[in-house]
Amino acid sequence: FEESKEYILPVKFDDTEIPGIHSTVGYLDANKYTPIDIAKIFVKKIGFEANKRWWGKWERDNTILSNSGDLFIREVDEKGFYFDLLVQNGSYLGHLENEYAEFISSNEALFEYKNEIDSEMSRIYFLKVKDIIQLTAENCQHFHGMRAYFDGTYKFKKDFFTYYEDIIDDEIL
Repeated sequence: FEESKEYILPVKFDDTEIPGIHSTVGYLDANKYTPIDIAKIFVKKIGFEANKRWWGKWERDNTILSNSGDLFIREVDEKGFYFDLLVQNGSYLGHLENEYAEFISSNEALFEYKNEIDSEMSRIYFLKVKDIIQLTAENCQHFHGMRAYFDGTYKFKKDFFTYYEDIIDDEIL
């Protein structure tokens, strides 16, 4: 058995012979593992890591109802992702839609925008740790009202894809 060699890992539900697969090939017995255990084994085999997911809806952690933030990340690939960001502080709103952030590491991304009027560079840094994304904004005043702000801790909002112990990541989605 060579670890670096690709192989098929069948899951059998009974003792039926599988055409084309030699009887000496190892398999997982579905009667001895739960579906979650089988999924974890597959995830480990193909190299996916839990809690590496960027895709989804994130909400700013805040105790004041009139001060909120929603971050929606989509179309994640190896270079970055598209996002929408909406924040509210009372009657002040901030909104970015269909913007792109590039990965600068596996848990960091950066959005940059050059303002045509004053040539000032706006930036939003994304730092992801497990189910939290910390946003830090620089020179983003023209994207939001005076008292609205993008900065803060955004927590992942649980959805259908996270019911199975966060094993589903951006590639699978």
